[in-house]
Amino acid sequence: MVAQRRTSTASASPPFSVRIDPNVRRRAEVALDAMGLSLGGYLNMAVAAAARGDVNPMDFMSPGPKTLAAIKELQEGGGKSFASVDELMADLNADD
Repeated sequence: MVAQRRTSTASASPPFSVRIDPNVRRRAEVALDAMGLSLGGYLNMAVAAAARGDVNPMDFMSPGPKTLAAIKELQEGGGKSFASVDELMADLNADD
């Protein structure tokens, strides 16, 4: 009788390639290592969460410095407002 070798689903999966900026990858590996995770382990968890529908892509987006400055300006009462799209377009097209 020949014993059958059992493999886990993860090890039976074919390889998958992902292009990641080398600097981002290095920083991610350092951060994940500090949490006891490998990059591959993290990616498996992220893909499993996406498969369950537990991922909102907007969670990964954060505003840059210009956007943050614009938000702050608006919160402090700055910025312009317009009564119509036509007024907005006239302001955008005006030669300042």
